[in-house]
Amino acid sequence: LSNGGHLILTTPNVWCWARLKCLVRKGGVPCNPEHTHYHDEITLRQLLERHGYHVEIKYVAPMSEGITRWLNQIPIRQLKRLGSTQLLVIAKVDPQ
Repeated sequence: LSNGGHLILTTPNVWCWARLKCLVRKGGVPCNPEHTHYHDEITLRQLLERHGYHVEIKYVAPMSEGITRWLNQIPIRQLKRLGSTQLLVIAKVDPQ
């Protein structure tokens, strides 16, 4: 990553309503065989900050209407997290 560059990535939000619903109804979250494990906001932040990045994480709502999109629009962080099917991570090298 060049000086002043940004690392931008998206990942499924393991704590969204749709995945929690699958966990309760089906006894587990559907797994993509190409994924090795899930990250949440805390583990992503810790991993990147340990390697010198300043991290900003945003919640991304689904495009379709439904409860997850509705939850994402509520300005309470915990409900916004439930309503976001993806996490958008923007990281840049911390200048220190």
